[in-house]
Amino acid sequence: MKESFLHLYIGDGKGKTTAAVGLAARATGQGKDVVFVQFLKGNNTGETESLAKLGVTVTRSDKDFGFVWDMDESARVAFGEEQERILAAVCGSKGEMIVLDEVLDALALGMLSEEKLKDFILNNAEGVELVLTGREAPEWLRGAAHYITEMRKVRHPYDEGVSARAGVEF
Repeated sequence: MKESFLHLYIGDGKGKTTAAVGLAARATGQGKDVVFVQFLKGNNTGETESLAKLGVTVTRSDKDFGFVWDMDESARVAFGEEQERILAAVCGSKGEMIVLDEVLDALALGMLSEEKLKDFILNNAEGVELVLTGREAPEWLRGAAHYITEMRKVRHPYDEGVSARAGVEF
């Protein structure tokens, strides 16, 4: 019987997705079947192209909805439905490692059913490395996690008005 492990990359600092991408690349290099799922992101990000070239299965929205705080109510509803669709798609995944990138932020923004996510996380298949990223994790999730790594922002160019840069932030 293979044990399952739950990893959390959380905090307000840069590097959560980057750490998850690195872990996915490492697992792929060891012959593991990896599924990388992105929530909240619809625009092109450099990591998805690289992961696909490594043979990682990437699941994400094909549509860029923009930022949640800029959406009107109908756009928020449509966006939430898209996030739920992505979660439903991953529930049938058979990867040995499943990364749910930004899933914790989607949950915090009310874009996902906590009960559906909780059921998926706590009842995942035997032997699966499950990796979640986002700023905050609920206490039930912290209690279930085997690995918790917190990224803390000390300094970031955003604070000085520098926009996100291709290859660094996306």
